[in-house]
Amino acid sequence: MKKELILILGNTGSGKSTLAKSLKWVHGYNVTVPYTTRPPREGEVDGVDYMFVTNAFFNDFAGIFDAFSIYAGNRYGIKINPDVSKQVIVCDATMYSSIINSKYINDDFNITTVWLKPDDEVLLYRCILRGDDSTKSYDRIIENGQELRSLFEEYRPDLIFSTPMHVKDISRTINKVVDDSMLKTLSVGFINNSLDEIAKFTYDLTLYLIEKSKRKGDN
Repeated sequence: MKKELILILGNTGSGKSTLAKSLKWVHGYNVTVPYTTRPPREGEVDGVDYMFVTNAFFNDFAGIFDAFSIYAGNRYGIKINPDVSKQVIVCDATMYSSIINSKYINDDFNITTVWLKPDDEVLLYRCILRGDDSTKSYDRIIENGQELRSLFEEYRPDLIFSTPMHVKDISRTINKVVDDSMLKTLSVGFINNSLDEIAKFTYDLTLYLIEKSKRKGDN
């Protein structure tokens, strides 16, 4: 029986790590902790948010990673755990391409791809709030946005969250699609349609699940 693997992609400041934590604590997914050579941000914990390592480590152990990339001069690597039944990974476009094209990963996992796609203004505001340089952040947002759109013109994501929503509602929708084979089939059915149509499907499904949750009194 195949295991479940959720891949979360999005621009800088889109809330990828926050969503991964919600899927972990609310729905029981294992979050695969990436390795990186970048310095920790305030509040980040080694071994929880990232495995903070040196360039020498990457040079010596590059072969252990299933996917790796370089972003803003820092190196990132992912090692997928083959023994975990429900796994979520935050990755960038380069890592995603490596994972999605890996035969052994596709043989072992059902992959659900999620694109977090807030407006650029929202992304810039979040980056400034966490202390990032506004000019550099804006340039990265534009560059990353173009890269992600190009990626997903080739590989259609299953879900696109382009409207601001509470992370609890986003994680509920993702978990429902993973667990419900009928919804997964509907989601995959949009693979040949536009990205806007996938975003609308995601939005409508999320609103439906929110209303259903309210009727059940599930807060």
